[in-house]
Amino acid sequence: MFTIDDVMREARMVGERAPVDAVPDPTGEGFGAWKEELLTYFGCACDSFLSKYETYQERREDVLAAMKEGFTKLLLKQPYVEVPLQPMEKRPRMRELRIVEEVFEELESVPHHCTH
Repeated sequence: MFTIDDVMREARMVGERAPVDAVPDPTGEGFGAWKEELLTYFGCACDSFLSKYETYQERREDVLAAMKEGFTKLLLKQPYVEVPLQPMEKRPRMRELRIVEEVFEELESVPHHCTH
């Protein structure tokens, strides 16, 4: 039997090891495409995760929070490169962190974004 700590630790690892771009393409529509990629991946990952741990179905928000924590950790480990034509943000990764926040808020209110 898995404890809630085991389940949350695994959920954080799902976020840390997400097979998605850790940072968006900073040109053109890169941020919008990145947000959609995150919605799809984490929506499906959460659904799959909760089907694996059926006894924790009511902990969807906690699982998403742990995945978000793991992915944020991954995001903040990425090198920050200033893109010409875009002003350097006062705090690097703020735009990306806002998008991650939006993604997980949306996933908490919508059953899933899984496309398969």
